[in-house]
Amino acid sequence: MPILVYHELGKPPASEPYPGLYVSDADFAAEMKWLHRRGYTAVTLDEVMSAWYRGGTLPARPIVITFDNGYVPQATLAPAVMSRYGWPGVLNEITEHHLDRRRLERLVALGWEIDSHSLTHPDLTTLSRSGLRRQVVGSRRFLQRTLHVPANSFCYPSNRYDAAVIAAVRAAGYTNALTENPGFATRDDPYLLDRFEIEGGVTELAADLSHRAP
Repeated sequence: MPILVYHELGKPPASEPYPGLYVSDADFAAEMKWLHRRGYTAVTLDEVMSAWYRGGTLPARPIVITFDNGYVPQATLAPAVMSRYGWPGVLNEITEHHLDRRRLERLVALGWEIDSHSLTHPDLTTLSRSGLRRQVVGSRRFLQRTLHVPANSFCYPSNRYDAAVIAAVRAAGYTNALTENPGFATRDDPYLLDRFEIEGGVTELAADLSHRAP
């Protein structure tokens, strides 16, 4: 299953220390068009988990399009483009730096999945047991209580995780978790789902989906 991850959309400011994390508006629109023309259909992680483990169904060529951290363009530009194809996205929200509730509720109304990216985006492997539990459980509870969504997926901040972190995610009731390890996600371990991080244009996207296909 191909899962894409985007960070910032738009043009990086001159002072931005990590300009490579930005994908321009034009590139993002071109990438979504490229996927659509090649028969891909965006689905949510909940749909993938249902198909993999509970007998649900998926379209012929499914893909999951995720957005990490909760930046404003992810809630404005991204749904404007993806709605042209009737596609949902998956927003991994840092809940103590969250988008305003109105924007989040609009995404939910569009069929988007809102999931947890922790409370404050720390290195979870450095936390005490109670601190880890607060980050993992607290962020899910916030989304469930505020948006009335299941928030079944967890995204490891900065791709930092170990056995204790994975155990905490399982104990909190999440059904799956996302890494930033490059590659296709498989059913082998739902708490270690790989993703392709997109930091360029259509050429990079095509290389990820074509040359690394299983």
